[in-house]
Amino acid sequence: MSRLGALLIAALAGSIDWWIVSVADQALPPGESRLVLAGTVLLAAITGYLVGSAVFARAERADSYLGAFATLAGGVGFGLWGAGCALALTVGYLGVYGSWPEGLLDRVLYLLAYPAFSALGGSLGALLGMVVGALLAGLLTLARPVVRGGRLS
Repeated sequence: MSRLGALLIAALAGSIDWWIVSVADQALPPGESRLVLAGTVLLAAITGYLVGSAVFARAERADSYLGAFATLAGGVGFGLWGAGCALALTVGYLGVYGSWPEGLLDRVLYLLAYPAFSALGGSLGALLGMVVGALLAGLLTLARPVVRGGRLS
């Protein structure tokens, strides 16, 4: 049950990422756009699989504190995904449209854009992930009496 659930969450995360990043990278040239999109979809699928497998495995246990665990796992997973998406988009856009600045202060600010936008993306991703994790925990709590350990009870 946990592998099937993890694959479902990975496919859902990849498709949501495809939708979000394909809108966000419209101003990039086609080559860079495909590279950013492929990298972020792969990252979303990997983190979705890890979070989904952890949450579904936790849901099979009786005394699991599923709500808190799924909210935290969703926040961590989506935070990683958000930081990766923000970093990939920042690298893509600054690589295509940015030029190396002349002054020292401008260079420092140029280099600080990468961790700043990654932190922003990670924070927004974590907030979204906590909501999604709580919703997933609610659905699994409703389904827990029906499915226990991969068997109908």
